[in-house]
Amino acid sequence: MENVKRKIVVVGGGNFGLAISYLLSLNKDLEIKIIEKNKIKVEKINNKKIEFLKNKKIKAFWSIDYEKTANCLKDSEIIFISLPSFAIKEFVNEFKNYLSNKTIINLSKGMIENKTIYEFITQEIKCNFISLKGPTFADELLNNKLCAFTILTEKNKKENIDLIKKLFRNANLTFDYSFQIKEGELISCLKNIYAIICGFFIEINNEINFKSLIFTLVLKEIKRLFKDLKLENEVLFKYCGVGDLVGSCLFKKSRNFNFGCCLAKSNIKNNCLTEGMCNFKNLKQLLFENNLALENYFLLDLLNKLLNKKIETKQALEKLKKKCLKISN
Repeated sequence: MENVKRKIVVVGGGNFGLAISYLLSLNKDLEIKIIEKNKIKVEKINNKKIEFLKNKKIKAFWSIDYEKTANCLKDSEIIFISLPSFAIKEFVNEFKNYLSNKTIINLSKGMIENKTIYEFITQEIKCNFISLKGPTFADELLNNKLCAFTILTEKNKKENIDLIKKLFRNANLTFDYSFQIKEGELISCLKNIYAIICGFFIEINNEINFKSLIFTLVLKEIKRLFKDLKLENEVLFKYCGVGDLVGSCLFKKSRNFNFGCCLAKSNIKNNCLTEGMCNFKNLKQLLFENNLALENYFLLDLLNKLLNKKIETKQALEKLKKKCLKISN
C-alpha cells in the first residue's frame, strides 16, 4: 500500500520560499506546492527557467484564482509563510477561514503594524504556530549547505520541535529552539533595522576593529531595548539572535545592509523599500505605545535622523565617536 504523503504548502515564490520548498522536497514523504501570485514566475518555476533554482524542479501554481488557492490551503496540513511582512495581513485576512486549525510555520521577518507576526496571526486565527529564524541566506539553503535555524514554538507544544526535524530530515540543517516566540520574532525584525545601521557605518570604515565596535554597540542596544520592553533575552544567544545578526549586519548579502551602504553614499532611490525600513516604522510605533523615547536608543535615533536628513554622514560619524569616548570615560 502506497504511503499517503503529507501535504505542504509554501506561500510565496521568492528566493527564500523556493529554497525552503526545495529542501522540503528532499523528503519524499511530502507533497510540496508553492502558492505564487505572479503567473509568469510560476511558468518559469515549473519549466525550470528560474536562474536561482539551477534546474531544480519544484511544483508551483498561480494563486490569483481565489477558489484554487482556497482549496489548496484547505487540503494542506502544514502551511509555510514566506511573504514580505507587509503582505501577510492581506493574505491572512483573505484566507483566514482556510488557515484555521492548521500548522502555520512562519519564515517571514518583520512586524505588522506594531505587532510581531506571531501576535498578529494567533490573534486572527486559531492555529499551531511555529516560527523558523536564523542566519539562512537563500542561495546557501538551495545548495544544501549546512545552515542553522531556531525553532520558535509555544512551551506546551514541544512536539513541534520533532515535527520540524522530521520535515527537514534530509536537509543539511541544524536547529536549536526557544519557547520565547514573541522575542524571537522581534529580534528578527530588529536585525533588519540594525543591518541598515551597520551597513551605513561599515561603508564608511570597513576595518575589522571598527566593525567589531559597531556590532558590539548593536548587541548592547538590543539587550537594553529588550529590558525596557520587559522581554526575556534568551533568544539573543540563539541562531535567531546573534547568529542572524552576524549574517545580516556584517555582510553585503543582506539587502538591508546594502541599503545602509547606499545611505552612507547618499544614493537612496525614492522608491527603495526594504524590510528594515518597514520594520523601523512599526518599531517606532511600538516604542511610542510603551512610552519609550526613540532618543534614548543612540543607534536607532541616529538612523532616524539620517533617514529624515537631519544630519549628514560626517556628523553621524562624529556623534558615534563622541558616544564611544563618553562610554570609555
